[in-house]
Amino acid sequence: MEKAIILILGALLLIPPVTGATLTCPTKAPLGEITCGLEGNGTGIIYLESVDGIPAKDYTIIIEHNHRDFVSSSNVHDTFELPAKVIFWADNVLGSIVDSYVGSLPHWIFMNKEHTFVFNIVMENGSTKVFEQRIFLTGNPTGRA
Repeated sequence: MEKAIILILGALLLIPPVTGATLTCPTKAPLGEITCGLEGNGTGIIYLESVDGIPAKDYTIIIEHNHRDFVSSSNVHDTFELPAKVIFWADNVLGSIVDSYVGSLPHWIFMNKEHTFVFNIVMENGSTKVFEQRIFLTGNPTGRA
């Protein structure tokens, strides 16, 4: 039994977490485009794991580093260097999740509520870090200013 525990602890030490990486998103943002800052060093890939506990489907994230754009989507995951800007459209992400499970709903239903976006960073060396970002999405349900 002790050998099994030592082996498990040893295996966990071989997969280091991403150290020094931070993802900072606004705590309040309009339903459309959201820009987050990803700080740290190294090269990696970012995934959108889930929104409000529901697995993300059919999403697109733009990663901007040194005036170059990289893409992370449900099908494509470009490798990029940190630090970078992470840009996504909350209305598209939420709308595609809802469409996958229950069909179309008006986007105003997502407004004036807090949503939890979970991102996973996988670095070139195999280390990972999960970021949970709570963002209150604002907007006028009538579409008027």
